[in-house]
Amino acid sequence: MKRLITIVLVLLLGLSLISCGKNQAKSESIVIPDLIKNFIDDYNQNEVTKAYLSRSDGEELYFLSGGDGWGDRCNVAISISKKESIIVSSEDGVRYKVRWLNKNELENFIKFIKENDIDTLKDNLGGADDAMEYYYSHWSNKGISKINFESLGVGGEVEIYRSLVNQFLNLTKTGDFDVRYKSADVKVLIKSEDYQVENIWKDEDGFKVLIKENRELVWHEFDGNKLGNKTSSPNVFTNKAKKVHIKKSSKNFDDIYDILSGIKERFLQPTGKADEFYAALHGEIGKINMKTFTFTKIAQYKDIELDSMKTWVDEAGGKAYTVINNDLLELPLQKV
Repeated sequence: MKRLITIVLVLLLGLSLISCGKNQAKSESIVIPDLIKNFIDDYNQNEVTKAYLSRSDGEELYFLSGGDGWGDRCNVAISISKKESIIVSSEDGVRYKVRWLNKNELENFIKFIKENDIDTLKDNLGGADDAMEYYYSHWSNKGISKINFESLGVGGEVEIYRSLVNQFLNLTKTGDFDVRYKSADVKVLIKSEDYQVENIWKDEDGFKVLIKENRELVWHEFDGNKLGNKTSSPNVFTNKAKKVHIKKSSKNFDDIYDILSGIKERFLQPTGKADEFYAALHGEIGKINMKTFTFTKIAQYKDIELDSMKTWVDEAGGKAYTVINNDLLELPLQKV
């Protein structure tokens, strides 16, 4: 009898572990469908509609996009299939946040949509200049439902539109999101949701990362995976950055000017050769020669803007580290 109880307990424990493992699967394993990323880029309704008309029952996509005249944007997609449900959000179509939706979250969302007949709502555009204009759409194998509306006042007939927006946005504010960038080559080492990264450098003491903590900037040790103890500021950040003046007649004046005018809290990272430094120019990393004022590109990236002041190059290791959106990123030095 005791042996039977033990076996039952082991089986139950095993089932429990399997269940927990499935529920606690990390967001890193999620593959964001290209269809979602493409739609965030170009809002091509026909492409998505065509794709979902051939999908099975239960495979659906809900999408909310918003924007105003000030440049503020939001894009939130909820993708539902028989195997999994995920939420993807992106403000610029370059940086994505993604995580699983649990059963309770999904049920509550669907319940709200159905009980309030969201798919039958009419467009509601008031024409206010400063209002956030939203676009809602729902795809399934039955076609597409869509509405355009503005973020209007609270209460009355417009309250349902505000509630719809909150249904999407509230789901982006909870849970453990994995952060991705549009380029598959970009590796996120530290996401801003965990730490507000301001800068990175490497000296004789190793890597150091500048973190914003309670309105203060604090340098930390960094081993490539996690932050370490607080540490001293690299010497290059304690010395005043020197300015360089170039003549208007210099070749590639505009590019060189863009690089040199960006020198602020420190000077450029030396390459080890006389008069040569690493620099970033828009989506490129290269070497600038201060004697000839020439820029030689060594790597190029799509969809991201790099800042020389927040980039450290490990050419021997074939990598570069940079800070974008307060994320610490690792980039491969792709040959060009």
